[in-house]
Amino acid sequence: MATLTADAARILGQLDANHAANTAAGLGGPEMDAFHSLLVELVTEVPDPSALVGEVADLLTAHVHSCGGAR
Repeated sequence: MATLTADAARILGQLDANHAANTAAGLGGPEMDAFHSLLVELVTEVPDPSALVGEVADLLTAHVHSCGGAR
């Protein structure tokens, strides 16, 4: 595995902390675990992890809005 950038290490720390908190709060499950694993894999592989996370956030926000969710 290549050396992580400081940006990737920071993002991975945040992902892991949030995943642990969600699991502790009873919000975890196999789908959440799989999504977390996918994000971790992608963050470690892309040259610009901040841009990747931004794109994922934009896609999730658009999906929520298209489903009539949060506004």
